[in-house]
Amino acid sequence: MDTAPIMVEYDATPAGDTRRAIADGSFALDNDPEAIARAMIASADRPDAPLRLPLGEDTYRDVRASYVKRLELLDASRETASSVVRA
Repeated sequence: MDTAPIMVEYDATPAGDTRRAIADGSFALDNDPEAIARAMIASADRPDAPLRLPLGEDTYRDVRASYVKRLELLDASRETASSVVRA
């Protein structure tokens, strides 16, 4: 795997911990980087390319949960939104 040069400023941070875990194989990478690149390129080549492209089951699940929560908050304000319409 190609990586950027190590920055001493980040070595004692969670970013450094993650870099070391990836390097020693103890950080599980569930998604295939080549499949990710193919999906990104295919998406960019589409005339109707999506604004966001969640890749991986975990990302899809987390983004969907976030959208559902935002829709719940929006729906909770529907009565207030409608209350300002001129009669």
